[in-house]
Amino acid sequence: MSDFSGLENSMDMWSYLSFEPWEACGGLMRGVSRRITLVKDGFLGEVAKYYALDYIVWTHNDAQSIEYLLSMREAVPDVVTQRFVLVGSSRPASGEREAKSFAFGLKGFLELYSYTPTDKTLPASEENPSKNYHRKISDLVPSINLAWNRRDHKRRLE
Repeated sequence: MSDFSGLENSMDMWSYLSFEPWEACGGLMRGVSRRITLVKDGFLGEVAKYYALDYIVWTHNDAQSIEYLLSMREAVPDVVTQRFVLVGSSRPASGEREAKSFAFGLKGFLELYSYTPTDKTLPASEENPSKNYHRKISDLVPSINLAWNRRDHKRRLE
């Protein structure tokens, strides 16, 4: 069982980023989630409005949790993508993703990623070449690293 629950200590930061506490499987999977609104505008106004759901899961049972998500998770109305980042998971492999489409993608997608926090708060670059995550979660990685480093900082202050 992977447990990066130290990320929970930064709940003020997660709230600031519009994340809310989330759990499933009777508390065996815990983390935060947020709903993002995507609006497509045209010349005459709003053309379409849809949503994306982001989940950062720091307490989970690795492969068992992935099987649960792939088999039990269903399409959500008006939601195009449900992204799950399983922190500290060994599957899917670093830089890879597992995906499931609902009704051939017409009802949305479920995407699973793994990421293990580093001591560096910046994503991979020339200074930090160890990019161990998929490019589609590059918007979430700095937040996870920041929360992880804040956990270490808070522990040092105590």
